[in-house]
Amino acid sequence: MAGLQLVVAVATCLIALGVPGAAIGLTLRLRGMWLLAAVPVLSFSVVCIAAVVAPPLGLRSSTWAVVAVAAIVVLVAWTATRLLKAPAAQSSTRPTWRWATPIAAGTGIALMLLRTLRGIPSADLFAQSFDNAFHLAAARFIVETGSASPWAVSRLGLPEEGSFFYPTGWHALVALVAEASGSPVTVASNACLIVVACVAWPLGVVLLTRTLFGSRTPLLIAAGAASAGFATYPFLMIVTMGTYPLVASIALVPATAAAAVALVGLGSASVSRRIALLTLIASAPALALVHPSSLVMLAVLSVPIAIVAAVVLARRRPDHARLVVLSTVLYGVLVVVGVLVFRTAIDQPDSPRSSVAQALGEVATSAFGAMPIPIVIAATTIIGVVAALRRRRPADWVGIGMWAAVATLYVGTAGGDEFLHLVLGGPWYSDATRIAAFTPIVIAPLAALGASACWTWLTAWVRRRGAGRRALQVAVVATAVAAFAAALVQSAPVRGVDASLRAAFTPTDNALTSLVGVGPDERKLVRFIEQTVPEGDVIANNPRDASGFIYPLTGRRLLTPYMLTAIDNDREVFYAGIANAESSDAACEIAQRLGVRWVVEFHPDQVLSSDGRFVGIKGISNSANVELVKRFGASSLYRITGCGFGAE
Repeated sequence: MAGLQLVVAVATCLIALGVPGAAIGLTLRLRGMWLLAAVPVLSFSVVCIAAVVAPPLGLRSSTWAVVAVAAIVVLVAWTATRLLKAPAAQSSTRPTWRWATPIAAGTGIALMLLRTLRGIPSADLFAQSFDNAFHLAAARFIVETGSASPWAVSRLGLPEEGSFFYPTGWHALVALVAEASGSPVTVASNACLIVVACVAWPLGVVLLTRTLFGSRTPLLIAAGAASAGFATYPFLMIVTMGTYPLVASIALVPATAAAAVALVGLGSASVSRRIALLTLIASAPALALVHPSSLVMLAVLSVPIAIVAAVVLARRRPDHARLVVLSTVLYGVLVVVGVLVFRTAIDQPDSPRSSVAQALGEVATSAFGAMPIPIVIAATTIIGVVAALRRRRPADWVGIGMWAAVATLYVGTAGGDEFLHLVLGGPWYSDATRIAAFTPIVIAPLAALGASACWTWLTAWVRRRGAGRRALQVAVVATAVAAFAAALVQSAPVRGVDASLRAAFTPTDNALTSLVGVGPDERKLVRFIEQTVPEGDVIANNPRDASGFIYPLTGRRLLTPYMLTAIDNDREVFYAGIANAESSDAACEIAQRLGVRWVVEFHPDQVLSSDGRFVGIKGISNSANVELVKRFGASSLYRITGCGFGAE
């Protein structure tokens, strides 16, 4: 049943991320690979815009809202293309190039699907990580309330308090897929992850590689394969933190970076600057409302693009050199200011730190976070850098510059002093792991260029050695291609991350293999809660013990839905006093006012469940104010019978 639900949800997500973007892309006169890679980004923009504008108009954030917004954006795009007289994108007439793109994209999609199926054991399971409890809860909240507004989801934690801005692009998509397909938010979330990681990501990488380095068939196929060869993206972010929005936003960056390269007339772009500009503008809502840090990263990646474009223009038009230099410097200053302004208030406490020398070594070997060296990626990247330096085309310098820009952020955040750690890593929670997740964007094209250079050498060697023996030539080349693809997805870091992903999705109470354990006993208790607890009642909980998943799985309200929920005065008084409170005490008054009728404990002795804010309900079984309703293993549900509620 879950497998069929996943198939339907994946099909629904493909439609949601395909149809709106295709309509807009065709209107913008995108064709071929540009259209394929831009479609997910443009569709995400439509979903994000609908999430913002629908609630103030009194409309649900639903399929019809997305359709209406898509129609409006198509009209705006049609008007803009005619006002700017933007020509249609050109498609190559060479048959080898026409076949190269689908083969390259298909290679990346197939390898990413292989990794995904290896990492997620069942369609209805979910990553047991603290952040995922919130992301699933936010999607469930949108399904129930019909509002995906960035100012509405914040009320999930404290409904009685004011709201604040929180980007909801990912959650709006998951809710849209769940509602349209009739699947639970857990299945919808997995479906969206599959589409984003296995379709949108490889397409974007192939487009960026083609834009930077050309359209040779070996280059594009290597780019598709390389997109699936990284441990840092996409699954490391799911394993360590469950940051699905960041994973989704990173998948959108390569296509927008390609548009930025095309905008300044560099590389092998087959679209005009006007179309590239319109594509960038239409893509901005997606990056801003899925995860704004990706918008900042795009600005950083655009610095080397601007510098190289400025050098080229200054050489062509010496009379404009001063203006070009000043404009480029101004842009660089604005990016630096943006990095400072958009730094978050939270610094990731467990971000990996090292010496500058070690961080530089990790950059050189693509072994970020002290993981094992991915030998094939590392070797082909080095060869690609050398090949780009030897060719010295403007777009080659762009590729090297983007790689150097992200490397600088990583080294400064992981290996720098505290000042650099906070400043360079600010928009990414000063977390080197998050910055490492962006590195495949700039490494994959260089690795593909290196693999293409190796291909040229290999084919020349085979022709010399196997002259007149066609079968031998085909066998050697086919073996080399298969070995390259296998080495990418079977490298030590990739296998390690994929195994960790499987462990994170597998129901377990073992704190050593999962950040939070929602094991078999907890799943039984969750099903019991769905059948027993009335929908209007509130359940008191400690979100660090994984009980935060109760709301997205059942729809039953929690007093503290997720780990970062602010503990206001009411909750502080309730948690501290409910175990020993009399009917006239403040804790009981709060329980009555907030409708808190139940208390849940998930494996209370688990080490990671410790949190001083909830110590008042630890060992609640000894309180005269509650009675045990159901226990599975070490996890229990209690009904509050004191505080004037009475037993039922």
